[in-house]
Amino acid sequence: MSKRFRTCLTAGSQTGELTMDLYSPDNGKQQWARTAGGQFFTAAYGRSRVMSTVGGSTGYSTRLRLEEDRQAAHQKFTFDGTFIQLANTNMIVDANGGNPGGSWPMLWNKEPGSEHHRWNAEDGVDQAWLSADAMPSWIVEKDRLLLNLVNYPYRSTGLYADPGEVKISVRYPTGGCAMAYIGAPDTTTDERYKAQRAYLLHPGLNSIVDAGGGMLYVGLVAPSGRVSIASVSGTRAATRFILGETTPEQYRNALVNGSGPAP
Repeated sequence: MSKRFRTCLTAGSQTGELTMDLYSPDNGKQQWARTAGGQFFTAAYGRSRVMSTVGGSTGYSTRLRLEEDRQAAHQKFTFDGTFIQLANTNMIVDANGGNPGGSWPMLWNKEPGSEHHRWNAEDGVDQAWLSADAMPSWIVEKDRLLLNLVNYPYRSTGLYADPGEVKISVRYPTGGCAMAYIGAPDTTTDERYKAQRAYLLHPGLNSIVDAGGGMLYVGLVAPSGRVSIASVSGTRAATRFILGETTPEQYRNALVNGSGPAP
């Protein structure tokens, strides 16, 4: 969110649009994350697209847009908690008037004293909310269906939890039971961490200490709704294949380029 105008970097108003705009909070397309390299900003609603400059320009007053990730120079943005800067240049993202629906973000010469250039992450920038739909209790379903095995009651977040402390923000409906799971069964030879570890989540900021680390999953047992998390610290993007979204070539390239640990 712009620290002066209280408007947020926003993806196009319709799915598939390549524009970027400024809107008031809670527009629904203001959740952003950095890719594993820590430089490419990616829209949470369509993870194949990253923040880019129009025409590949790196000059003064260039507008921003969304493009497929080509790891090009005009798609490399860093965020230090104040400035969103185009890497290897003196150009930063400017709010350009900050009017909801009437302005668009653009490149500008970095001026440390200008509030037009200052951003914070508390309302979605650099923080993608990852969600999993609610499910019935797996214990109840197991008994009802007379099954010995059932689908796991959680979904992948696409994040890898490093060993140690992990901090995540959590949202889920009242009355639900949300859990985080770290590690995948039998994916390590260390007997201490061969079994998956489960942690109860509460709304708000959660701190989890897990010495083993591993892939991070979340699940919600509730009649309806969904659990959503945003990583604060202690995680990194994992290399994963999503059916219908990731192409085999993209997955092979990610593995070769080492863009993140693979489950």
